[in-house]
Amino acid sequence: MSQERVVSVETLSQLQRTWARLVMSGKPNGLAEKPGLLASLEQVGGEFNKLRGELMSALAESQGRETAVELGTRAQISIDILIRNLFERTADVGFLAEDGAIIDSLCAAEISESEIEALRQRLDEYVAKYSVYDDIAVYRSNGALHVTRLGAASRFGADDPLVDAALQQAGSFREIFRHGPDGTAQLLYVQTIPGPSRAPIGVLALSFKFDDEMRGIFASLLQGAAPGLILGIVDRDGQVIASSDTAGLALGSRLDIAAEQLVTVTLDDEDHLALRRPTRGYQGFFGLGWSGVALRPALLRQEAQEAAATDEHDERSVAASAIVSDTLKQISRRAYAIDSDLHLIGLNGKIAADRENNRVLPAVLGSIREVGEQIRNAVHGVIGTLYEQTHGSLRREAEQMAALGVDIMDRNLYERANDNRWWALTPYFRNTLAAGTPGPGEAAEIGRILAYINGLYTVYSTLFVFDAGGRVVADSRSGASGMVGEKLAGAHIEAALAGRNTQAYSVSAFEPTPLYDGRPTYVYCGSILAPDSARTVGGVAIVFDGAPQFHQMLLDVLPVDDSGAPYAGSFAAFVNAAGMVIASTDARAPGSLLDLATLEDFQIVARGQSPGYREFKTSDGYSDPITCILAIPG
Repeated sequence: MSQERVVSVETLSQLQRTWARLVMSGKPNGLAEKPGLLASLEQVGGEFNKLRGELMSALAESQGRETAVELGTRAQISIDILIRNLFERTADVGFLAEDGAIIDSLCAAEISESEIEALRQRLDEYVAKYSVYDDIAVYRSNGALHVTRLGAASRFGADDPLVDAALQQAGSFREIFRHGPDGTAQLLYVQTIPGPSRAPIGVLALSFKFDDEMRGIFASLLQGAAPGLILGIVDRDGQVIASSDTAGLALGSRLDIAAEQLVTVTLDDEDHLALRRPTRGYQGFFGLGWSGVALRPALLRQEAQEAAATDEHDERSVAASAIVSDTLKQISRRAYAIDSDLHLIGLNGKIAADRENNRVLPAVLGSIREVGEQIRNAVHGVIGTLYEQTHGSLRREAEQMAALGVDIMDRNLYERANDNRWWALTPYFRNTLAAGTPGPGEAAEIGRILAYINGLYTVYSTLFVFDAGGRVVADSRSGASGMVGEKLAGAHIEAALAGRNTQAYSVSAFEPTPLYDGRPTYVYCGSILAPDSARTVGGVAIVFDGAPQFHQMLLDVLPVDDSGAPYAGSFAAFVNAAGMVIASTDARAPGSLLDLATLEDFQIVARGQSPGYREFKTSDGYSDPITCILAIPG
């Protein structure tokens, strides 16, 4: 059973001074006549003193790294999870700009108020599914405001400069961040609307719920954080555009700090430690060049240089650790080498004293040996402290990243639930299937529309439209799936065909499916209703490309060492409530069962469970609890 000790660098310094006094007092008592023994003692004292300095540096570095991890992890997550969300918006605006109802409305020679209201209701349908938006505006190419979702309550107005900005970059999306007339932030996704000749006939603008989204991200990241922690987003010029504490870090203020460096800044006459992390981007998308920042009061909590250490952290455990730095391993090896030298000096001194019948020298050597053992214990105690700090810091990082992993998953699959419902509302799908069995030309047009969508939304392997009998009419791969004409089966297909609600969706279990070449994944389905919504005439089935998508999510949250590589022997996995592996960064196959006993071999095991995202898995009736597991050997 290990004995617990309390150790500190200050204790080590006091013992070092006592050692020097004892060696000095031993000179008139026989040590002076033993130059070899005296030299050995002075050498050991020098080695102890050198170790003390290195340990002080290592402690300061460890505490600095712990602060950098605490701030850096949260700053990185805050910006990266936002950028992942905004990446999805770039596809949304491109697809909705091609919406037939919007184009027909702009092309009409005359349009009645009832027709405008019908278009507004269609925009309402869109926001009901993609709840990350609060408003949508459709402009004519001359700057006239055609319609907004919110009508009189909209912040959009006529002759908005965004129209000219979009027309200057026709066919491509524009991302615009600004403040509206009321001073609140507006993050807009803007794209030209093509007419029959593909020339722009208008401009579409989607208004993202920026403040609402940032409140949710900050609230999640501040759970379990130390008091006083502030999170924010700054633009490329260092201006604060979002803050978890506007009293401490005001919107519009400047935070001009270098990236990736722990620095001290002053807020309201109080020093704060701060760190800025630029986004790592997502699938080549970097947004507007924003960064995440995290700050905390410098004097919030001075970490005591005292910690409980145990004899469990011997040289072998430190040397074998996959997460301890090479510097600490070297210090540990030298400390144990000094142990051996001290023991040998004691034996030689006793032999010499016995030979000369010197009764004083053994007492002096005994005192020196006793202090030496105390120094040795203090050194090993500090090493143990550093070992525990390294483990503790990494464990907290792993817990944050495990929570992030499942949050990323839920946010991603939230989009899938939205996509299938909106695409099921495609007028051509509804009209064609309601008229009866599609002919070859009509099936080809459905396939063309699916291929266009799949080109914008690349997280899917294949998209399908099936008729009221469950038979596949077309796919997004020109029939290459081999499923055209085949009848689909499963509870998710039955639910889609029985649906009468444009807000409803169904999802398969995570299981092998012929729609994904026999591999396991999720298939999302939405009901295609007749134009009058009186009956269901078919459905949309969208196959999530789970293998690469889930694997990349896990790689993005797996903690890495100082070289940027995952810790040797570590892995990350998504596991459902039944213990089935959804994805893993190691050899565990999707669809297999996770053997929980294998986790006992890891020093750090972190688990993250998300409560869902917005209405997804919280209030929409869908339940599929997923755990993200991060496992790191000691």
